[in-house]
Amino acid sequence: MNSSKIPFLIGVTGHRNIRESDVETLYLTVKSILKGFIDRYPNTPIQMMNSLAEGSDLLCADAAASLGIPLIVVLPTNADEYSASFSQADKKRFHSHLTYAESVLISPEIEERIPSISERDYRFRQAGIYISTHCQLLIALWDGDMTQKDGCGSAAAVSFMLSGSYNPKEGVPNRPAKASMVYHVLTPRSDNGEAGELQKLGDYESFLEILSRTDEFNHLSESQKKQGYSLFEQVDVPPKIYMLDSLYSLADQLSIRYAKRYRLVLALMALFGTLLTLSFLLYDEAELHWMILATGAALLLMVISHRYAVRSACHRRYLEYRVLAESLRVQAFLKYAGSELNVPSLMPLIQQEETTWIVSALSALSAVRIDPVSHTIRDLWIVSQRDYHAKAIQKSGFKRAGSDRIVSVALILSASIYVIALILELTIFGTFFPSLAQLSSPDLFRTVIKIILGGLSAGTLFIANYYGKQSLVRVETDHIKMQHFFDQMLSLIDRQGQNDKILKHLAREELNENGNWYSYQSNNTPDINL
Repeated sequence: MNSSKIPFLIGVTGHRNIRESDVETLYLTVKSILKGFIDRYPNTPIQMMNSLAEGSDLLCADAAASLGIPLIVVLPTNADEYSASFSQADKKRFHSHLTYAESVLISPEIEERIPSISERDYRFRQAGIYISTHCQLLIALWDGDMTQKDGCGSAAAVSFMLSGSYNPKEGVPNRPAKASMVYHVLTPRSDNGEAGELQKLGDYESFLEILSRTDEFNHLSESQKKQGYSLFEQVDVPPKIYMLDSLYSLADQLSIRYAKRYRLVLALMALFGTLLTLSFLLYDEAELHWMILATGAALLLMVISHRYAVRSACHRRYLEYRVLAESLRVQAFLKYAGSELNVPSLMPLIQQEETTWIVSALSALSAVRIDPVSHTIRDLWIVSQRDYHAKAIQKSGFKRAGSDRIVSVALILSASIYVIALILELTIFGTFFPSLAQLSSPDLFRTVIKIILGGLSAGTLFIANYYGKQSLVRVETDHIKMQHFFDQMLSLIDRQGQNDKILKHLAREELNENGNWYSYQSNNTPDINL
């Protein structure tokens, strides 16, 4: 798999005993589904999660192989024991797919042992849960009967995917409803019914949006030429962690790229908004009628800037790719520390609903397990993040101080001009008392004062809006909180040593902070406020 791209992961489940007359129809149906996704999302590599059981699993594996789609094989138990009961022909197909699979793993035990089902059914059930947890789509070659006699068949797998109907050892199933999609390919068991009919179960529109956002990121990552920051500059890491690091770097750089565009749009809209107000004042107060053209030009430029923001999706991409980058960073550090924890299961539910495609992407990326090897993350994670937030406090504080200075200067100027205008009205213009001096055109002075005050007010409003959209006070406060948090974690890890409890606390706090940042920044869309 291309280490610079997020995969689209398709899981499969289905009946073992397929009617001979249905094999070709089902094979062509599955192949057509896979080919459709290849054509529709050309920037996204497709992978298939498959347990290679006889019947539907092997049929789907054959279809994937014909299109060059790699397999991630999830076995309930070791390969020899698993395939012992296969026919000779199916055993040959099984070992062929196993040989060319991109990855082969035995499913971990996600649930506690279940006394009411056999060891064999329990192992099959765990494999089904693992596949449904990580894939973005489940293709089910199934008759549609939801009866779950053994708790490990196709009906159970569909239920795992759509409703998370299993009991993990820790926590609860944490899969957003929008990220659950099943393609049900009708596969009758009896002589009644015609095979191949396709039914889509789940939120289809959200499913398409997830794939669209994933493909968009993969496409944009191809144009990202600049080498970004690596989390493991001078550290050798396994290929899986290197892949996470590479994707982190791309997401980080893309977020920076669109953050610059977003802030440029805010600055341009502030400038054009000020010019719009000033030109209209000149048209209205100074009766410079030709300024109506400048007013129209400023308004047009504001609209163009806003349209650019909408069409480029700079605000959305800036926020989403920042969330993706930070989530990938946490996941990479967890893996480097030797932890089995996966970010999607640690994300707050609200964040999962807000950034569903990112949760889906992280689920797919964590499908291939890494042999846990513990490395210390004290300096790479805790110290580096503490230092980052310390620098960010200074940077955000400088920006906030700049905003405060601009508003203060504008206020002082406005107050000064008001005092000047009041003095002129009291002494020269004769509004309240007899004039102390004669002016040929007092209305001209009044007009100039109105224009200056109006221009200052408009400029202050738009500049304040520019800085306000960046939530500088909230950002600075968040950095201060996170610096204190990492100081505490540094002290804790030095006292207790590295352990799963500390790693989980680290990950959850970072993901919470990331989710909070996304929530309040989501409201700061570039808008035309006149």
